[in-house]
Amino acid sequence: MARHVLAAALLLAVVLSGCSQSPQAGPVVSRVNPEATPEAPLPPPSDTPLTQRGIRWNHMPLTVYLSGDDPGYMEDTWEAFRMWENATGGLVSFRRVEDRRADITVIWPPVLSRVTGEHGLGNANTHFETFGPPSSPRTAMTSAVIELLTQSQQGAPLTHMDMTNVALHEIGHSLGLDHSTYPRSVMFTKVTTPSVSVNAPLEQDVAPLLPIYREKPRVDLLIAQGEASRVVQKVLTGDRHYLNIQFTVRNDGFLDSPPAELRIQADGRTVDERKTQEMKFGQRLNLSLRNVLAETAFQKVTVEVDPDNRIPESDETNNRLTLEVPP
Repeated sequence: MARHVLAAALLLAVVLSGCSQSPQAGPVVSRVNPEATPEAPLPPPSDTPLTQRGIRWNHMPLTVYLSGDDPGYMEDTWEAFRMWENATGGLVSFRRVEDRRADITVIWPPVLSRVTGEHGLGNANTHFETFGPPSSPRTAMTSAVIELLTQSQQGAPLTHMDMTNVALHEIGHSLGLDHSTYPRSVMFTKVTTPSVSVNAPLEQDVAPLLPIYREKPRVDLLIAQGEASRVVQKVLTGDRHYLNIQFTVRNDGFLDSPPAELRIQADGRTVDERKTQEMKFGQRLNLSLRNVLAETAFQKVTVEVDPDNRIPESDETNNRLTLEVPP
């Protein structure tokens, strides 16, 4: 399982006014602009892509820690989280905590840890793990740190609406969204400051997330590969047959698996039963068993994990592997 850090591309700001504005007070909800301005047709739903196919968190709600000292900016940012939750109909949800071990931590540093544009106002650094076969890899996000500045590169303090707009964009990155080419999208690469309104995530912004989070994360145990051989021992009463076998158990699901039953059969006769250890999502377990007594001759060996389907899985058809034993 490969661990990575995705540093999402920055939100760029275009400062239209040279004046320095103080943060604007007032309830956040009144700043939302629900009306679509008729300046351009809506883009197709695929206009806001995912950073990687199928990338997701494996649980909800996501815990959020706001590590700041400005109550106004913190409330602006928390409102942005609530707007994403509302836009997804609760499929994506958040819970605010006072714990630095939260899934998502938001900080307000004096400078960004990474700047790729002249007017960068925010970063989203997402940690994730990739696992599964190369043909269909799976990616699970494990943590994210969002950085938000409180002033533009020209030194003008961000307004409350500016802060919510920047937070909306970076939260989108922390959910796995890439940039949009559509100017009205919250995932567009630029935000105009000072903002005249806060625009909620569009249907096109939310569309890539809905099919992913409608599917509940599950365990997916499988026997990935293996090989088996037979050993024959001559005894006074006749031949005694033993099995040597190596195989890999994988959990390609998005949830951790409790210990699962393992059953090994030689030509349909059970010759060994045992339990696996607990397996985290993406974990693989390489097992090697030697001199398993099979008594009589055999030509095929079947290894099966969770043979009685006691563990709910996303795919129950890949739990068994049958191996031909060379003569």
